[in-house]
Amino acid sequence: MNLPNRAQVDTAARYAGTIAATAFAIFGLQAKGITLEQVQSVIAACGTLVNDIVVLVGALAPLYLAFRGISSSSATAQAAAVAATGAKVVTTPEIAAAVPSPNVMSATDVRIVNK
Repeated sequence: MNLPNRAQVDTAARYAGTIAATAFAIFGLQAKGITLEQVQSVIAACGTLVNDIVVLVGALAPLYLAFRGISSSSATAQAAAVAATGAKVVTTPEIAAAVPSPNVMSATDVRIVNK
C-alpha cells in the first residue's frame, strides 16, 4: 500500500476541517440554546439581500472546496509535491512543462531503460 502524497493529505485535511468546523458551529450554537428557528428569524430579519448572500455562500462553498480539492490532487500538483521532496519525477511533456522544477523531467528528455 502506498502512502498518500502531500496533495492528497492537503485535500483530505481541507475536507476534514470543513466537516469539523461545521459540527463545532452547530453543537456550539445548540449548547448556547440557539435553535434553528432563531437562526432563521435572524437571517430573515436582516433582509432579503443578506438571506440571498447566505444562500449563495452555502451553495458555492462546497463547489469551491471541491474545485480546490480537485486542483490540488491533479497530476501536475502531485508531480510538484513529489518534486518538492527532492525526488526526481519523470512524466509527460505537458506536466513537465507545467511544473517549473529541475526535479521534474519529461519522458522524452530522459532515456528510460526497461529491465
